Amino acid sequence: LDEKGAAYMEREFAHSRARIALEKQQKMEEDARVEAILVSKEAERIRVEAKKIADRLEEETRWRAKARGKQLFKFVGEVMMRVASHENLAQTDDRGEEEGEVGEENEEEKSGK
Repeated sequence: LDEKGAAYMEREFAHSRARIALEKQQKMEEDARVEAILVSKEAERIRVEAKKIADRLEEETRWRAKARGKQLFKFVGEVMMRVASHENLAQTDDRGEEEGEVGEENEEEKSGK
């Protein structure tokens, strides 16, 4: 080959290498764009699943809190009933002691007569 032919071939090889490099870069950019879309979709799917889990946990927490509240309300009611019962017994005992004292005085009056 003459010099012109060799120079032409060299330019063509350089153009081919540049075109191949550009195509490679474009392919990498397209792959990165597709990967970004896939990652974005996966992130959205994970976000939706996390929201569902958070909602379920919140509902379960509400349900447990409600059940616990009912238990506590029942317990407080039972305690209040016990306290009222003890207060009634104490009042009855107080009346009994008062009546007993009155009864003793009556017995002393009867004995003294």
